Amino acid sequence: MKLVGMICVILVLIHSATVAAQEPGPVSVFRGRVAVEGDQSPTPRILNAVEHKKRVYVDEQKRLYVALSAPLYIRLSLSPVDSDGSYLLHDPKDTEAAVPFYLDGPGRHTINHPGAMGKTGTTMHVYADGKGPTTTASLNGAQIYKSEDAIFYGKGLKVSIESTDDMTGVQQTYVARDDTVFTLYQSPFTLSFERQYQIRYYGVDNVGNAEPVSEITFTVDATPPIINVRFSNAGSGSEDRPIYPLGTSVEMEAVDTLSGLGRLAYAVNSDPEQVFTQSVSFDTAGEYTVVVRASDRVGNSENQLLRFSIQ
Repeated sequence: MKLVGMICVILVLIHSATVAAQEPGPVSVFRGRVAVEGDQSPTPRILNAVEHKKRVYVDEQKRLYVALSAPLYIRLSLSPVDSDGSYLLHDPKDTEAAVPFYLDGPGRHTINHPGAMGKTGTTMHVYADGKGPTTTASLNGAQIYKSEDAIFYGKGLKVSIESTDDMTGVQQTYVARDDTVFTLYQSPFTLSFERQYQIRYYGVDNVGNAEPVSEITFTVDATPPIINVRFSNAGSGSEDRPIYPLGTSVEMEAVDTLSGLGRLAYAVNSDPEQVFTQSVSFDTAGEYTVVVRASDRVGNSENQLLRFSIQ
């Protein structure tokens, strides 16, 4: 009867006095590399995150943390040794059914026992973590251009992913590229193939809270524009240095099929470079060297050198 009475006292006195994050846990940052270049073969699209089991976490200050959404169970034991066994409290009407309870909010909760038979009472705390980490992706090392419906990056794009959690800390960060499954993120990675990418990512804290999956879509443009030059008159002489008649004009154009043309310019002999806006006429006899330069909106550039004579 004494044991039954003690159980009743425990159940009555367990209460959830929520203290909104008065004693936050450690702040942790998880950085890390996953090899994402390589096999380009298609795989089934998997949008869902990896399933993460809820777990108990004890920090360096011996504070006990659980996920707010996790069911909690009470066990009674006559020994502090795990191997000595314990008794799981169950439904009084069904000895096979365990009775879970849930904490009613994030933060600190208190479990009190007033003591009996002259013994000192006990006060214990458990911290409920109801929020997963916050994860961000940083794209650096390449020029960016945003159109109305797409985002483009140039060569050398490096993707870095960082997770932070202000209560129990970050356990792991996961990343998936395009339609592949999620894998553990370890360190920044570079995207060098020219094509559209979709990067998905999320973090998990130390009690198993996983944040919603975030997603970014963009295109890597690694190809410079194509330059086309047309002379208004036919040339004669060698291909290396053709000869054109006085009054010959040069028309220039450049085409870029991804991020689009950013700038088309030219320089005649030692003159300063200027943006091409209309055909250039050569009305003075002499030897000419013209450098035509085209660049797209993410910094890919192409040069074309023209050497000719006007007579």
